[in-house]
Amino acid sequence: MLLQLQQEAEAEAKRAVEARKISIAVNDLLVDMLNMAKFSRRIDPTDWEKSGYKGYLNPQYHVLLNNVQKQYDYLYKLTANKPVLYATVKKVHKPFAEAMAMFEEANKQILAGNIDQVVATSAEKSVRLSALTNEFVSQELLVVAKNEEDFANSSNQKQAEIRQTTVKFTFAVVLANVVLSLFIARFLVQTITSRLKIMSDNAVRLAAHQPLHSPLEGQDEIAELDHTFHKMAETIEESAQVKQELYNMLTHDMRTPLTAIQGSLEMLAMDKSAEFSERSKKLIRVAVRNSTRTMGLVNDLLDSQKLEANMLTIDPEEVHLEDVFEIVSMDISGWVEEKGIKLIFDPTTLVVMADQEKLSRILFNLISNAIKYSPPQGMIEIKAVPSSKMAEITVKDQGPGIPKHRIKTVFERFKQGDSDDPVARLGSGLGLSICHDFVDMHGGKIWATSEVGHGSVFHFTIPLA
Repeated sequence: MLLQLQQEAEAEAKRAVEARKISIAVNDLLVDMLNMAKFSRRIDPTDWEKSGYKGYLNPQYHVLLNNVQKQYDYLYKLTANKPVLYATVKKVHKPFAEAMAMFEEANKQILAGNIDQVVATSAEKSVRLSALTNEFVSQELLVVAKNEEDFANSSNQKQAEIRQTTVKFTFAVVLANVVLSLFIARFLVQTITSRLKIMSDNAVRLAAHQPLHSPLEGQDEIAELDHTFHKMAETIEESAQVKQELYNMLTHDMRTPLTAIQGSLEMLAMDKSAEFSERSKKLIRVAVRNSTRTMGLVNDLLDSQKLEANMLTIDPEEVHLEDVFEIVSMDISGWVEEKGIKLIFDPTTLVVMADQEKLSRILFNLISNAIKYSPPQGMIEIKAVPSSKMAEITVKDQGPGIPKHRIKTVFERFKQGDSDDPVARLGSGLGLSICHDFVDMHGGKIWATSEVGHGSVFHFTIPLA
């Protein structure tokens, strides 16, 4: 469209130039014709004698005739592609050509010495020349000149209109281009964003062990990345399955003999008829205690894998915290006696909504952790107080305390104490992590407060019944 407008403007400009040339040429022709009429007169023998019989025409008149002829030739050339104008020029040129022929004939007669014949016909020819002059100084040429001049002037206005149309169209094209670009940009951004959102959601699903979205279609970089992500997810899933199978095999193979050992040791410890020395009885108690601890570690390991695979659930019921305190106290009594630690359970009447087995494990792990870090003859205090709609349970020890930079990481899986702490290296790094997961499953919170050299306090909350 812009090219077409440009071509129209150029064509209009060309027509305007041609019209102006025609107008100027017609005006010049009319000026020369009027000058010819000025010098037109009857044949006077005196002029011939003065001119030495060199011809019929006045020299200036002769020049004008030649100029007029040239102007006609030029007009024929300018109007060659304009039939109407060409016909008009030809029409007014016809009397001029006749007059020229009359002058040329008279001139030949004079040069040939036939002056008397020329004089005899001069009156008749003068009348004819006057008539021809009126014909070729035609009103039609004036009209042509005026029309061409008007056309040239109006063409300027038309060119201005074309330029205005070009500007408007250009603005419309630019505006349409901007709108289209914004639309395309929005479409591309939405497309890319939606595809990236799918990948982000896939990452969340992978972390939550949920099925991924179908692979993205296309050959672009995002689709290739998504395909790679799916392959990685398949590899991770295969690895997780292999690891789960390994854990299941190990825990099963470990629990079976541990159960047998633990049962045998407990039977020995309970057998009143057997005669054991004090040392043997002590060793049996140590063996029972350590088999219990080992079984706890195996259970922690198995629960850790179940939690990771979202396979572990809770069965909440009304639980008296005093009953839980009593169960944990019995389970851990041997270890407490061995280290000479004083375990203090503050009396409580609080009832919570919890899975009793999971709640016992939480408390058992926290107290075990406190025993591990407590000095011989130390004291561990367990309290339970109401806090809004929750029961807040605390386990306070007299251990070395936890540095500030480790407070936020103590509940992470496989996190232990400082590497140079021989006591910290005794643990598996799973106990506190499992406590955190179990508390979270109950809808509570767990945290620790500590000051180096002044022991630690572990807090967790469970909903009240």
